[in-house]
Amino acid sequence: MAPNAPYEILKDSDRATLQGNEVPFTITEDRPRGFKAVREGLKNLSTNDFRVENMTKMPCLQQASIYGVSTGLSMGAIRYVVTRNVRSTGNWGFLTFGIISMVSWEYCRFQRKLIQLQFEMISAANNELPTKIANPLDQ
Repeated sequence: MAPNAPYEILKDSDRATLQGNEVPFTITEDRPRGFKAVREGLKNLSTNDFRVENMTKMPCLQQASIYGVSTGLSMGAIRYVVTRNVRSTGNWGFLTFGIISMVSWEYCRFQRKLIQLQFEMISAANNELPTKIANPLDQ
């Protein structure tokens, strides 16, 4: 295992119990939880984080926004056709936008974190390999 790695690779005996698309490692990263995590996250925020130039560089933002806007508009249109109530339409559309945006954002970030951990595992495994493999024709 790589030094200070935020994961622990499972032993071969534990790998036999994996089912479906489970990953062969467990995340051991010690991070603050609850209100302490929120406080630490708020300390790291600045007004520059909310500038349009910086927000467009954020991974997963475009995908989450597209999913949220499209489902919010669709739900609003369906709600308007059914009820003909503009206030209810706006509420349902905005609520759908918020929920779908958050869910797709979190899922995208989760997938990126898994891929990052897999790359770190591969990199750590490559560093543990011998640097030169003997060529049988050299003997």
